[in-house]
Amino acid sequence: FHIEVRGEMIMENKRVKLYYWLFLLIGSFTIGVSSGYYHWEKWIKYLVFAIWLIILMWLLIGINFLWYKKLSKELSNMSRILVEEGNVELFLEENDRLLKDKKSKQLQSIYKINQSVACCYKDEFDIAEEYLEQVVPKSLIPVSRAVYFADLAWVKMNLGKIQEAVVILHEHEKLLSDMRKVDETLDTLLLMMEVKESIFNKDFEKAKLTFSEVKEREIPYNEKDIRKLECELQEGTSLQ
Repeated sequence: FHIEVRGEMIMENKRVKLYYWLFLLIGSFTIGVSSGYYHWEKWIKYLVFAIWLIILMWLLIGINFLWYKKLSKELSNMSRILVEEGNVELFLEENDRLLKDKKSKQLQSIYKINQSVACCYKDEFDIAEEYLEQVVPKSLIPVSRAVYFADLAWVKMNLGKIQEAVVILHEHEKLLSDMRKVDETLDTLLLMMEVKESIFNKDFEKAKLTFSEVKEREIPYNEKDIRKLECELQEGTSLQ
């Protein structure tokens, strides 16, 4: 199914580009021939050419808008593969297909964030950190930037760099606070880090209270992390 859909989408993109270039060539040729045959005055030529350029520009903008809209939908579906199904390999395949060859800084940043997320799922936090260090945060829209800083802090915590992670969270507290309201996955991740920070500060009552809220958000994607977090909380509590 995925192979068939993938093939159809690639063919559709190629057709749209082909139609645009055919329209551009045929239209330009027709205007050029008409201007010579009918001996248009200069002002008419300039007017027609200006209108023609505006039409081409708006068509190109429209095509790019539809492409980004379709890409956003595909990325959303791709996220569900990991969050709802926990299928890391398929997630990585889709990430490569959709983003690996894109030249945009924003899309390359999203590609690296996705790679790091998959690494986290496989407990490869050192590799995840390497991917995240290559990201350009300024190239991202606010919600993606919030995800980036949260992921970076999460990776740091899992590498034992708790204080570095806390600094990241505090530096970007306003952005994370705003974006967690519209992204439940981000909100859950931030709650999990609040538990880790509370354990680090030996505030186990607060850790238990926050963890109870985290436990209610358990899904295939974060089930393993929540179990590990529960073990950390139990170990910390037993050492009191």
